[in-house]
Amino acid sequence: MNQMKSKIKVIGLFAVLFWISTCLGAKSSLSKVERPFINFSTPVRVLLAKGLKSARVYSSAHRIYFRPEGGTGWMSAQELVAEIRDNHLAINGVIVPYHALVIQGARESDLVTFASELFEGRIRLTQQTEGMTATNEVPLENYLIGTVASEMVPSWETEALKAQAIASRSYTLFMMKHSKSELYDLERSVEDQVYGGAKMAPQKVRQAVAATRGIYLSDGHDPMKAFFHSRCGGTTEIPSAVWKNHSKYENQITSVVCPFCSKHPYAWHAWVKLTDLFSALRWHPLLLKSFGLFTGSQTPSGRIASMVLRADGKSKEMSTNEIRGALGFSKIKSGYFNWKLKDEGVEFDGIGAGHGVGMCQWGARFMAQQGKPFQDILHHYFPYGKLASLVQGRRS
Repeated sequence: MNQMKSKIKVIGLFAVLFWISTCLGAKSSLSKVERPFINFSTPVRVLLAKGLKSARVYSSAHRIYFRPEGGTGWMSAQELVAEIRDNHLAINGVIVPYHALVIQGARESDLVTFASELFEGRIRLTQQTEGMTATNEVPLENYLIGTVASEMVPSWETEALKAQAIASRSYTLFMMKHSKSELYDLERSVEDQVYGGAKMAPQKVRQAVAATRGIYLSDGHDPMKAFFHSRCGGTTEIPSAVWKNHSKYENQITSVVCPFCSKHPYAWHAWVKLTDLFSALRWHPLLLKSFGLFTGSQTPSGRIASMVLRADGKSKEMSTNEIRGALGFSKIKSGYFNWKLKDEGVEFDGIGAGHGVGMCQWGARFMAQQGKPFQDILHHYFPYGKLASLVQGRRS
């Protein structure tokens, strides 16, 4: 009987919240969007997952609170289980008349668990045509702790960690202004920046983020899209050589010689079966009989920018970045390679790791070991960037 009363009570609360919800009607699109002015208190919206049919969110500290997106009334529960049922959103077994909700801990400091990972701030679930989209809405500086600890070795020199914090903050602020969609600013993977959520970060990372609080790289007006990578192989790269439609960043980011990688370029080797290549590119195996592979274009730094694949009398030119993405960035580590067809496969011999644009992380560490402060590190890799800061909620 008590369980029945509780269920009736929950249904009644959902009904009361129906009229205050602003999430009724058409589902949100995922087109790119420019957000209004960004200040220090604006949270970062990070994509966690898309296409979910179910999701579970809870807090180990206290109960969680949730409400419809845009609503004003909060409900609480020990945990929240969201599901897609017959094209409707169901919360803890009850179908609700809205498409999006906000979830947070009872206290601001409470961490919430989503997909077995801990996160600060809020979790948002939005019903889309292909399933639910989950995002984490988190304060900028807290987000940076989870990013710097994931993107750079936490035990590295403090000045290198500071340089990483500023580069990451700049990239984040740029993406917050030029969001990938209405629902999120950036992704938590190598597509943008790796974000580890609220898992314990070493004190050195926290200190580096705190010491550079609010500092970012500017192009003179707005935050720079400050790219970074692991090891450049000797010379960094210009953006348009890696990504299409990125030539507009070349008044901000140029190619420079790296003091560390010039001496220690980091060599790698990979062999890819042609059958695996065809599978990754979704080409029919029968085309192997007439397959040919050729170097397309090269970048100013000497990297291979594209490759031409020929089969059945047709040719397709693909950027090296697309090929790396298809085969795995950890397998084809950079665009700095030589290649040859061998034993029904392609043999790669290369140097460097990553796309090569912007700050070389190993180079930054080397400069820090030489006693260079973060300002010198950033000036070397971003010679056109200017240091600016967020002060009292505004950019100065």
